Amino acid sequence: DKDSKEIKDFFAVAKSYFSKKFGDENIRYAQVHLDETTPHMHLGIVPFNAEKKLSAKTLKSTKQELSVLKQFASYVSDFVQKTLGIDIFEKFKTHQQEKVQERSKDELERGR
Repeated sequence: DKDSKEIKDFFAVAKSYFSKKFGDENIRYAQVHLDETTPHMHLGIVPFNAEKKLSAKTLKSTKQELSVLKQFASYVSDFVQKTLGIDIFEKFKTHQQEKVQERSKDELERGR
């Protein structure tokens, strides 16, 4: 059916972004879950740095995470807008604001 094709196509587009960003050889798994309310994908990436050394810092920083999310949003925005009618940049802006609030709350709690 159309919905399952759109879902499959979306996750193929999503995986292609991460393959291009981190290298297909660094994607260890990409598993789509359809058994919950919201379809989603678990993606395992081996974090190598530019010197080809294993480095969690490649993926850990909040700045890096937000950058990857923003680039991902740009990469899939046309697909999402055309097939789902969702403005992914508005969703991203909301997510970004939530992350900043969460980080500020964590910093306040640590300062006590």
